[in-house]
Amino acid sequence: MIQFVILAVTWLVIDFTLMSTYAGLGSSISRWFQSLHRYKCFNRATGGLFIAAGGTLMASNQ
Repeated sequence: MIQFVILAVTWLVIDFTLMSTYAGLGSSISRWFQSLHRYKCFNRATGGLFIAAGGTLMASNQ
């Protein structure tokens, strides 16, 4: 039973820390995306990364 409590507390601490960090970064990035130019550049860059990942997956199955 004590192992379960330790596991649960550890999971809660790690999860809370990561979610707080994620929310803080999201808040600061939202200000960065208020510029339409930056938003378009980000969409093009991430779209290119997804296309590259898809191409890599297609090439790896041959």
